[in-house]
This record gives sequence, C-alpha cells and structure tokens, in this order.
Amino acid sequence: DGLLARERGRLALRRRDPVTAVAALERAVASTPTDLEAQLMLMDAYIIGENTTGAQRVDNELKRSYPQRPERMLAAGRTALLANQVVEARDAFAEAQRGLARAPHRVRADAAYWLGLATFIGGDPGLAKAALVDATRLDPFNADAHAVLGQVLRALGDVGGAIASFRRAQELDPDNVELNADLGELLATRQPKDAIRALDRYLAKVPTGERADSVRALLARLRR
Repeated sequence: DGLLARERGRLALRRRDPVTAVAALERAVASTPTDLEAQLMLMDAYIIGENTTGAQRVDNELKRSYPQRPERMLAAGRTALLANQVVEARDAFAEAQRGLARAPHRVRADAAYWLGLATFIGGDPGLAKAALVDATRLDPFNADAHAVLGQVLRALGDVGGAIASFRRAQELDPDNVELNADLGELLATRQPKDAIRALDRYLAKVPTGERADSVRALLARLRR
C-alpha cells in the first residue's frame, strides 16, 4: 500500500535512517507515482544518504511529468541548494510557496521551511525568521523548522527564543544530536547544569563529531 509505505518512509526520515526511508518511499512512489509528497520525501532521503544521483533523478522526473505543478519547484530548489546556488534555490522555493497557497498545511509548511532555510543561508535572518515562524504555525510538528528557527533566532540575538525553539525541536526529534550542542552552548551562561547535561549527551552520541573539540572545551570551562 502506497500510503502506508509513505508514512513508514516519513518515520524513517525522522529517525535519520535514509536506507529504510529510501526503500519505503521508493515503494510508495512505485505504488502511487502521482503522490508528489512521497516523491519529495524520497528526494530528501536521497539527500540525507548523500545520493545526489538519486535526488537529481527525482528532480528530473518531476520536471518531466509535472512541469506545471508548484511542487516541482520544491524539488528544483533542493537541487539548487545542493549545488550551493542559494539565490536560485530561494527563488524556486518562493515560487513554490506562491503556487501552494491553497495546499494542505503540511505542504505549505514544507515550502515555508525550505524558503526560510535558503533565505537564512543567503544571509537574511530577518526574512528567514518570518518564513520559519510561518512554517511552525502551519505545522507545529515540523522539527526541522523549529531547529532552523532556533539558529535564526540565535543569529538575531534572541537567546531565549532560540532556546525555546531548540527545545521544541528536540521534543519532536530526540535523535537530532546536534540540538544537544546547540542547547548546551546557549544554556552555558544561563543554566550551566542543564548545559553540561546537554553537552555530555552530545559527546555520548558523537564523540568524534565536528563540534566535539569545542564541546569538550566548553565542558571543561563549565566544570571548573
């Protein structure tokens, strides 16, 4: 059943399990090729699994089969971001958002999330905040939107808002270990005991992660 496979794929994506997600979503797409939400989630699974060829294949398929559908621009924007073409990505997501104005809330939230992410990467946290707040309003369970909103609020100097967003993202996506480092850094001057717990959780999960050295240095300072 295509719908069941799609939801299994969605859950695997939340667990950051691209292998299971790809298998489930490929079944969903094979069962119901017109399910563009499944197509886009399959593209995300390929991206997480660093399969750029698979992601490009989905983009090409949507361009060929659904040239007039606004969802096509969500795929085009993802492809542009993969190529570091931030302006092109932002424009594609903005076009998708306009075309999806009457779509279900979850689909509109996805468009707002990607627009916010591209805008933030492009260096405009103010505009990114507006898009991401819209995404979290439309879909309060979009963990990625809460996480990126936390980054945006942090960049804007709203530490309290950033902490709240990161905590909400962590509630929705406890497997996202990076949120422990984000929270630990922000809590260090406000709630050092909570910061230590968050940073310890990060190191327990990814002791050789990209942020491991800075996390250890911060922990050493907090424990003095």
